[in-house]
Amino acid sequence: MPCDDQNKVDNIAYEERINDEEYYDSLQQNDTYYITIPFKNENGDKYSDGYLKDLHISNRGFFNNSAITVKDYIREYSINDIPENANLEIVKTAYHYYPDGTYLANVIIKTFWLKLVQRRWRRNHRLRGCLYDMKKTNQYMCC
Repeated sequence: MPCDDQNKVDNIAYEERINDEEYYDSLQQNDTYYITIPFKNENGDKYSDGYLKDLHISNRGFFNNSAITVKDYIREYSINDIPENANLEIVKTAYHYYPDGTYLANVIIKTFWLKLVQRRWRRNHRLRGCLYDMKKTNQYMCC
């Protein structure tokens, strides 16, 4: 990773406060949505047979950085080996706490968010087309 990209990744880690364990752990609650790279747990127990999350990014951190930089940040600071071709996803969490104090962050990948974005984009596209037609015909009523 080039030096400039590494600086961006380190800045994200600083902004996300990942070295502040108390703060980072306080964010982890059941039924919460995160932006992360989920990974498949190949050898899990009855609580971890699906996808897990290791590290996430806040909405602010996601919107202030490119998707490539966010992926590099998650891969760089994650304790698990995440492949380069893995995708960022919106996930919903379900935590399982073990008696020894450790926990697993099970996640469900949420695709309905993508549908909401697509629906919003279609609406904006339709309105822009209507505005373009208005300019062409000098009309002031829109769809």
